[in-house]
Amino acid sequence: MRFENSDFFDTSLNRLNDLFQSAWEKNPINLIYALVRVGGMSDANWDPMEESLESLESLNDYENLEKEAFLQGNLKRAYRMQLLHYCHMIEASAPIELIANLIRCNTGIGFHTKPFLHLHRPTKDSLSTVPPSVKQKVKEIVKLEEKSSIKISDLLNQFIDEQIRNSFYHSDYCLTDSYYRSTGSGPSKQIRLEDLNKITNNAFSFYSALLGTWNGIREQLGRGKRVHQMSNYECLELLSDKDGILNGFAVHFSNGSVSTFRRAKSGITAQNIDFDKNGKLILVCGLTDNLKTQWVWNKQVVTNFSKLP
Repeated sequence: MRFENSDFFDTSLNRLNDLFQSAWEKNPINLIYALVRVGGMSDANWDPMEESLESLESLNDYENLEKEAFLQGNLKRAYRMQLLHYCHMIEASAPIELIANLIRCNTGIGFHTKPFLHLHRPTKDSLSTVPPSVKQKVKEIVKLEEKSSIKISDLLNQFIDEQIRNSFYHSDYCLTDSYYRSTGSGPSKQIRLEDLNKITNNAFSFYSALLGTWNGIREQLGRGKRVHQMSNYECLELLSDKDGILNGFAVHFSNGSVSTFRRAKSGITAQNIDFDKNGKLILVCGLTDNLKTQWVWNKQVVTNFSKLP
């Protein structure tokens, strides 16, 4: 058993690099929103993406446990651990929302705080909804891709298997020395363990490529030029953490108002930011009568952006 497929990793990495690059060329400010995953305010330890990152980083630990189980003649235990990790990765909302927003940026639709919100189903409790399944999210990505020059859904379909996910989470499965057999709803089926291993390895390879590229671009932007000239006499300031990783932004308006968003380990802070009913981000610029035809950063008029950090 292996935890990554190098060929599939390379294919995923190249495709994702193209998608990030295209999104940057077509709509850089919306890509910034997607990279920092703009949303509502919260305190520390409410970001599931951190759990996904830690889970991915623990692959080496899983591999060591797997080897130990294999040496003990307990291959079933190794596959159960691998399936648990697989199900976590494909169910995680933040990574697939990032993919959807990258495609939205690439097609010109733009960033959405919750790109799958319209797929939620209401319940009798007005405060809760039933979220869409992974399969429904992939179908939505296929729909978004109709106007996209870069496709990702074909990669997702090489490892997202709802029958494996459902049977494992609901304990409707049996492991033999050669097969993974799923029962429960729908026709029962069996998958050779070599094929199951390929599916899970493809998932780990794809998410390694996705989150690695996401981290790399945030590092590149976080350590690059900080203040950028925008249209409509606005200044975009990129914010970063102590390690130089992009984690927010500030848009400075010519009337002195500033819209800011920062996602840190200590929590999410935001100022002068709102969302419309469709999830579109709104930067609140204050009194429009006070807007001027000049760029202002930190209350100083800017005439030469090359002199700014």
